[in-house]
Amino acid sequence: MIILACLLSFIGLSSSECVLDSSTPHISKEASLHKHLIANYKISKQPTRMKNVSVNIRFLLKTFQFFNEEEEFLVHSWVFVSWHDDCLTWKPEEYDSIDNTLIKTMHIWTPQIAMDNELAFEYGIFYSPLQRCQVFHTGLVACVPRVTDIVTCNSVLDNWPYDIQTCNLIYTIKNNVSLSYPSSKPITMLGAEYGTGWTIVAYAYTHPENLKDKFTLSITVERTAALLAAINVSPAILIAVLGVGALFIDVRNTLRVYLLCFCLACNFTFVQIINENIPKGGVGSPKVLMFLRNSILMTAISVVVTFALKNLRKYTKPTPTWVIQINDFVTKDARKKFIWPKWEADCCEDESTKKIMEDWNTFSFVSNFFLLIAYLLCYFILFLIYIPNPTPVTI
Repeated sequence: MIILACLLSFIGLSSSECVLDSSTPHISKEASLHKHLIANYKISKQPTRMKNVSVNIRFLLKTFQFFNEEEEFLVHSWVFVSWHDDCLTWKPEEYDSIDNTLIKTMHIWTPQIAMDNELAFEYGIFYSPLQRCQVFHTGLVACVPRVTDIVTCNSVLDNWPYDIQTCNLIYTIKNNVSLSYPSSKPITMLGAEYGTGWTIVAYAYTHPENLKDKFTLSITVERTAALLAAINVSPAILIAVLGVGALFIDVRNTLRVYLLCFCLACNFTFVQIINENIPKGGVGSPKVLMFLRNSILMTAISVVVTFALKNLRKYTKPTPTWVIQINDFVTKDARKKFIWPKWEADCCEDESTKKIMEDWNTFSFVSNFFLLIAYLLCYFILFLIYIPNPTPVTI
């Protein structure tokens, strides 16, 4: 035990006399440079003698997304900010040719640029005092803070799933700063325009002359609608076509009623599917729901008319004069070619009853023809008004 204690004491004495010094003359010079720059620096003092500090700013968008039922819009970006500070200059030859260094923002003046419509936070771009800025010997200060902004941006669902939303990020400049921008666009994407379920199709910067302390970044996003349209829009169109096609079948054929009832059930099912897929926090109602509503009404009318025409063909009561006049007017030589489909009357041995049933049969397929024409026109109008289409974006 005594030998072990002596050995440990010897090692401790040896290590205390052998301390590694990893510092270099360059590091020492940079440390003295920091002391020189910060010694008499006043953070509250304007960095230039000019009335307004000219600050160059550019945004590099990294990611974006909608969340919270598409009521909130999140943007994560890098903000390239630079300005000139007369109090942060030195001669490189006096500091081992060091022409630039990194300084924490807690030690220097920074422009106070904050977002007005920020939802989650109320901090400015330079919210962290531990961020570092690159300072050059000429007094140029360049910073690249990482910023995450969340704003309210409700999606408008009228043209869903081909809807386009514009979200505005409104910034305020709080200390004598005049912003300037690079000759290129002040917003850069570099592939970040493709988000989860959305694509940025346009972006713009506005700086009203009467509000010099504010500027707005407007980001226009378009929903990625291919899959949603295939699930919610295309089937509605196919069922409408199937419903119109059922009107070409003879009213005596039960297949006609089965097809119409199938279309009716499918329309109700698609309403439920769309209700599950649309964002709950959106504003407005999708136009495709109006298309389905009218399609349900028209299909229900088709079912009622089918049973009515089926019973009409069995009538044996004398045909009214106005029915005969309509039949004669529509089935004349030139017009008869356009009436389709035509159905054969049921056989009857009594000649007088047979003539009456033929008149009612003619009236039934003429009525079915006009119903078919009316439905084609109605669906054409509904398609133009209520079926959503991709909206061209003007950049």
